[in-house]
Amino acid sequence: MSAEQPESPALLAESKQRGGRPAKAPVEELVEIGRTALAEHGKLSRSLLRKAVKDRDLTIGSDRQTEVMDILRPEIEAGSGVGPESG
Repeated sequence: MSAEQPESPALLAESKQRGGRPAKAPVEELVEIGRTALAEHGKLSRSLLRKAVKDRDLTIGSDRQTEVMDILRPEIEAGSGVGPESG
């Protein structure tokens, strides 16, 4: 009997880097794409962001999409009249 035991699938999954391909665009570029889409449409949703990124022949994963939306949220809310400054 071998002293080494194979790692469980859960441990193997944790040790591997999550995600797929390396990013083609830095978050700053994705934010600028989102900012442009916001200016063009007067609003920004996750689907509009994904489409704007795709229109530039790039892709965006859900984690990065959330990161970009979080960065742009103050601008989104300012444009829609929602948030702490409205009312």
